[in-house]
Amino acid sequence: MNFLAHFYLTGNEDPHLLGGNFLGDFVKGNAMYKYSPSIQFGITIHRFIDHHTDQNSIFRKSKKRLFPQFRHYSGVIVDLFYDYLLATDWDNYHSVSLKEFTQTSYQKLRSVQSIFPAEAKYALKYMHKHDWLYHYKTHQGMLLALNGVSRRFGKPNLLNPALDYLLRYEREFRKEFGEFMPIITHKVTHQINPG
Repeated sequence: MNFLAHFYLTGNEDPHLLGGNFLGDFVKGNAMYKYSPSIQFGITIHRFIDHHTDQNSIFRKSKKRLFPQFRHYSGVIVDLFYDYLLATDWDNYHSVSLKEFTQTSYQKLRSVQSIFPAEAKYALKYMHKHDWLYHYKTHQGMLLALNGVSRRFGKPNLLNPALDYLLRYEREFRKEFGEFMPIITHKVTHQINPG
């Protein structure tokens, strides 16, 4: 799952939970313990989502479709595809509009960004400036996201061809995503509110 799905699963009401969830991609190992308990909890939830996503048989099925072409990058691509599928079907998952949800998410993240490491501040700046979360719903937004990940791997345009696979197999990805979301939503909800 990528940023939009992570934020959807934890909600965007609590800035510290949201901020910790965002930091999950930037804070590794025991470095999380230098943050407050509420930020640590958000990082823990991020890791929980990633772990249960990677272990899920439905997610693995989506990943397997891409593996012959993209090998170990397949999981990253499916993460992005699942954000696209969530964004394009947003009204079936949330009562608040995608635009309002994404703008609130940026606002809440900016309210705690003073604690973020430089790399996370930089990512948030560009995420907000280019409204990544909202534009996951467009093919152009997907292409920009794939380009961004390719650059992070130091291989420009490496993942660009993945968009063709999304378009070619969108029905299959959408079916798998629809089966996967209730499972991960239940797990995360129970993790955040065990009672």
